[in-house]
Amino acid sequence: MKTLLVRAQEARGRQSQCGFDLRRARARSLRTHFIFRVDTWTPDGESIVEHVADVEDYQLALATYRAACERWPGTPTTLRQGARVIEDSAGACAWLGPTRG
Repeated sequence: MKTLLVRAQEARGRQSQCGFDLRRARARSLRTHFIFRVDTWTPDGESIVEHVADVEDYQLALATYRAACERWPGTPTTLRQGARVIEDSAGACAWLGPTRG
């Protein structure tokens, strides 16, 4: 009875014989550009702390942005389409001025 390791080695041999390499196929099909991106920023808003997500669909991007805002409350977070800022947790209501209670 063949072990799992022997089967895997034989499968790799068959893949290389027929010219198919799964790692190369994955590398060729890996997307690197998406329409929307979600980022967290330093408190002064000068630089990105973490790139949270790249998303192609707007509704999914908005849900991802909102989830990031809930996950890290108080952390400046943006949803951008290229250079255009669609949502900004740090300055979303800054134009309203101070709140009155």
